[in-house]
Amino acid sequence: IRLHRKTLASNFIRGLNDCYQDAFNPSGPAGSEDSDEIDAEDYALLDHDELEMTVAVSGIVSKVTSQYSIVVMQLTKRLDFLAKRSTITERNNPLGPQALSSLFANALETLEVDINIRIILMKLFERFVMERLGPVYENANRALVEADVLPDLKNKAPKRAGTATRATNAGRQHNSDSTGHSGTGSVNGIAGGGGSVGFDTVQ
Repeated sequence: IRLHRKTLASNFIRGLNDCYQDAFNPSGPAGSEDSDEIDAEDYALLDHDELEMTVAVSGIVSKVTSQYSIVVMQLTKRLDFLAKRSTITERNNPLGPQALSSLFANALETLEVDINIRIILMKLFERFVMERLGPVYENANRALVEADVLPDLKNKAPKRAGTATRATNAGRQHNSDSTGHSGTGSVNGIAGGGGSVGFDTVQ
C-alpha cells in the first residue's frame, strides 16, 4: 500500500478536479445529470467485491450526510447557484459525501489487494477524513458567503437539495455575473485545499 501511496493521492485529486469540471462545465446538455444511484435490481448484477464497495460507500454517505446535513445542504445550494449550465445536487456536489466517498473507492481500484483490505481502508477514510469534514464545509460556506453567494440561507434541512434552488434564484443569478465569477474563484480554492488536506489525513 505504501508503494501506491502517491498514485492513490494523485488519482483522488485528479478525480476531485474532474468532479468540479463536470459540475461547472458539463459536456452534456444544460441541466443534464448522471446519476450514480443503483436500483435494487442492479445489485444482483454486481460481483461480490463491487457489492461490498457499493455498500461501504452507501454507509459512509448516509452517516456523513446525516452528521453534516445543514452545512452540506447550504454548500450544495450555493454551488448550484453558481453553476450556470448544470444543476448541482447533494449527489454530484464535488465536496459532498457521495462524491468524496466514491472518489476514494475508485482510487482504491489501483490496489491489487483483497476486498477485505479495501473495506478496512474505506473505514479508515470514513474515520479520519469523512467524519472530520465539518470545518471544511464551514470554511467553504464562509468563503462563498464572503463572495456574496446566497449569504442569507436559513439553517433549515432541505426537503430536496439542488433543484429548487435554481428556480428560486434564477433571476438573481442572471443579474449577478460579477458575483458568480468571484464565487467561482473561491470554489476553485476550496477544491484544491479540501481535497489535498483530506487525503493527507489518510496518508
